[in-house]
Amino acid sequence: MDMTISMEETVNDLNSLLIEGTLVSDPTSQGYDDVVESCTFRIASHRRTSPDTRATELSVRVYGKLGANCAEYLRKGRQVRIVGSIASDAESLVVIGEHVEFRPMKRESTMVHVQ
Repeated sequence: MDMTISMEETVNDLNSLLIEGTLVSDPTSQGYDDVVESCTFRIASHRRTSPDTRATELSVRVYGKLGANCAEYLRKGRQVRIVGSIASDAESLVVIGEHVEFRPMKRESTMVHVQ
């Protein structure tokens, strides 16, 4: 019995990613009768390579209740971790978020000057 599996058969079935980034703008939502069907936002994901830092911007789309939560709670500057897959949207790629972790907001530090 031949158990050989070609590379094409195994690679084509895998479409999953994990990415962290910072929202570069407030999310937009689409729906009807005050029901959010989808939420779209853009993130910048930074890759640090000595001595430079490079950012890649990606569009993310989330559906259902998770999309409604993203539309309500996410704002520009918030950090997120996303588990999802890649899909094509017209002429570009979009990340379809299946799990979105809202990272803690950074507290503004207060500086105290001692004289």
